[in-house]
Amino acid sequence: MYFVQCVKYDPFHSTIVFEGLVIGALFLVRLVSKYFQQALLWEAALRSVYRVRVCVFERVLERDLGFFEGGYGKAVGDVAYRITAEASDVADTVYALLNTVVPSSL
Repeated sequence: MYFVQCVKYDPFHSTIVFEGLVIGALFLVRLVSKYFQQALLWEAALRSVYRVRVCVFERVLERDLGFFEGGYGKAVGDVAYRITAEASDVADTVYALLNTVVPSSL
């Protein structure tokens, strides 16, 4: 014997489900937009550091050969390390600055 149970339409239940879906969709949109915001900020920081590295490297190439030779000369590895390390520090600083200023302005 089969029993058929009648389910009454409950408008309150459907409203809660709809609102839950809307909140879920908004949360998903927020997550995606935060991801793209962080990606774009990091890209901006890396592009600015790239320009700094190129400028510094051009300036190092303009130096006389005596800068790298002799008793008081700089080792090439030291110069390359300083360019890389300090540019990385600048990238982190620019990213932190952008990450602080941009979200608060939006």
